[in-house]
Amino acid sequence: MFATRPAIAAAFLATTLVATVAHADGPPGACECGVTPTPDAPSAAPRPSLPRWGVGAHLASVSLAEPGAMDDRGTPYAGAGLQLRYRLRPRWQLELTAAHVQEQDVDEAVARHVDAAALAILFHPRPYARWDLYLLAGLGATSDGDPDLTDAQREASQVGDVQLGAGVERRFGRIGVAAELRLLAREPADDGAAARMTDGTGATTDDAQRSGGALTIGASYYF
Repeated sequence: MFATRPAIAAAFLATTLVATVAHADGPPGACECGVTPTPDAPSAAPRPSLPRWGVGAHLASVSLAEPGAMDDRGTPYAGAGLQLRYRLRPRWQLELTAAHVQEQDVDEAVARHVDAAALAILFHPRPYARWDLYLLAGLGATSDGDPDLTDAQREASQVGDVQLGAGVERRFGRIGVAAELRLLAREPADDGAAARMTDGTGATTDDAQRSGGALTIGASYYF
């Protein structure tokens, strides 16, 4: 009996020692290297998707001048229009515009009117920036916008043009406010007469053969 007590005591001490060592080492398979864990590096948040469609309106100021006449200030026009945009990819966007402008600084009775439409592709180097700078290139067409003309006369006055430009848009949620400048290079009129626009009195003008520029300020809603 007395021999059993030392054995029980020795067994108790051995069990206590093993439990202490196991608690210090941690659970089975735990690393014994003693490396201090480091917090995970923050992962980059995914960028939100950009809206596909945008519709809006703009004010336009257009000036047409004779090619090569650097001292010609051109004929000023002013008006308004609409635009429709579709985003192909974050950096690439298609835009369809239509506008009606009227000659300025003349009597309204003889002021010339111009209808304009264009299809352009826009390139956005930083499409997610609030100040969205972009470049554009497109093809357009202008025609005499006199409301008294027949469809045949309006079609005969139509002239195509090539457009290059740049713009900047400031976004406020789904609303974008933009300013844009375009350079217009218009094709020569056929035979020097067919595509010329009337001046309201039956006389023809050379505006259909002129090139110039257009400044627009507008707003779009994206969805």
